[in-house]
Amino acid sequence: TLIVKDNYQYCIKHLILIAHDKWPKMNDRNANAASPQQLQLVWLVKELVVLKVTGIDKVCVALLRQIQGGNVKSIANKWLSSNMCQLFVDQKSWLKEQSGADSRIIAHVFYTFTRLAADHGDTKYDKMRRQESQLCCELFQEHFTECKVIGRDILRILQDVSRFEGFDKLWQALLKTPSKFQGLTDVSEIFNVKTQADFLRSRLTPDMEKQLVFIMQHVKMGQQQRYQKWFMAKWELSAPESETLIADLLRFVCGAHHPPNQVIRSEVVQRWAVVGWLLKCVKS
Repeated sequence: TLIVKDNYQYCIKHLILIAHDKWPKMNDRNANAASPQQLQLVWLVKELVVLKVTGIDKVCVALLRQIQGGNVKSIANKWLSSNMCQLFVDQKSWLKEQSGADSRIIAHVFYTFTRLAADHGDTKYDKMRRQESQLCCELFQEHFTECKVIGRDILRILQDVSRFEGFDKLWQALLKTPSKFQGLTDVSEIFNVKTQADFLRSRLTPDMEKQLVFIMQHVKMGQQQRYQKWFMAKWELSAPESETLIADLLRFVCGAHHPPNQVIRSEVVQRWAVVGWLLKCVKS
């Protein structure tokens, strides 16, 4: 018999920390598959979702950040993406219950898996993409108000997947009959909503964000080449399938990272230099 006096809040506090900061360290370096510790963490999160524990949505959002965009080679990355998507499909009633709460998990789920669907265009990922499409289209149609808070980036990620089954109908409905969506009269209303930093940040893993910000805060202009080469090798930016990740990085640099004046006036690498470097990484 398990007796809980704090509604699992002590547990939730440490799970958020583990999911956000310790996830990569739970696996051996260069390991391709998920570790037993990662398997256990995802299993525990699923059980706490079933129990509808308060705050478990924050753990789910932290795990969603660990899914790296533009990486379809890693078995561990595909495993995490598939299992988190399956979790929200299986616990759809719990997910939809969050619409009346302060949680933004519906928006994060829609934003994450719509964005990831662009990486799964190959026919061998059809099953995964169909599952993502079904989940995201249903959330967008039934919970448009919650999804609308994402802002103008909705149109960017939907345009990227508009050629796929399911998303194509949603995209056409949004352009031609926007009145089908709660309170929307024209697509321009979405353009007028700025995408908040936490959504832009969510498509970078915590380690990725930390390393990119380090370059823009601590590396002097002219000395950034070796850091850029290391970053590119670490996150495989030279791979053709990583170009979708480059767009996420650019959106983060332009829309979420705002250095103070003392950094702008200093000799460190400026945002414009990082944007130029990332644009050169685009091959197509």
